[in-house]
Amino acid sequence: MTKKLKSLHKKIRKRISSLESTASELQSAANDVKTSAKKLKPVSVTISGLVAAYMKAVAKTDGLTSVRPATLKAVQTAEKRPSEASVLAAIGQLKKHEKDLKKTAKGDPKYRKFKKHVGSISGQLQAML
Repeated sequence: MTKKLKSLHKKIRKRISSLESTASELQSAANDVKTSAKKLKPVSVTISGLVAAYMKAVAKTDGLTSVRPATLKAVQTAEKRPSEASVLAAIGQLKKHEKDLKKTAKGDPKYRKFKKHVGSISGQLQAML
């Protein structure tokens, strides 16, 4: 081999060696990422206190309205097992309760308090979507 070929051969061996070490470092990093990913737990979003907030909103009306079983169940379901469907159902039931109360007590200050609390609960539920 000529001097030029020997020099080129030497450079190629160095480059191959460098690439092999880089590949092993990348493989090691990939294994670290896989190990870390296995340790991660799925994130579950829950909001506690929705049922209590609904009950408080009803109590603030001083007898103007009462707890509705369908609304209570929808809010409980959204609190315990939040999914898009359960959250939307709870929001729908809360709005329905508020609209029905609006028909009978639109100007009443107790109605305004109830509407404010229901709006707050709906906002918390909306944030889960």
